[in-house]
Amino acid sequence: MRRTVGTVVMVTLMAAVAGEAQEEKQVVDPVVVTATTVATPSRQLGVALNVIPGEDFKTYHYSTVDDAFRSIPGVNVTQQGSYGKVSNLSIRGANANQVLILVDGVRVSSPTLGQTDL
Repeated sequence: MRRTVGTVVMVTLMAAVAGEAQEEKQVVDPVVVTATTVATPSRQLGVALNVIPGEDFKTYHYSTVDDAFRSIPGVNVTQQGSYGKVSNLSIRGANANQVLILVDGVRVSSPTLGQTDL
């Protein structure tokens, strides 16, 4: 009997400690990383910059990344082949190999052809 009571007390204490160890979710402000060495607000950069946060995919029901790019004024998306194939993006008259696309800071466009597999 004494062993059973001791086991129940130990399990109860372990469950209480595990419950306290869980942390609440923290909301972190989005960070835009640029080639400047000083943190600068995007409105002061002097370049055209568009950031599509992940929440926009849920809010506007974008089914592909191409759809998200089509929502940006001045961006033209051209697909090469059938649905889901390589896409070309041109911005305000610039051709596809003059457009840099970064996903989480990593280049996803071909530097020579300008094609992007999104």
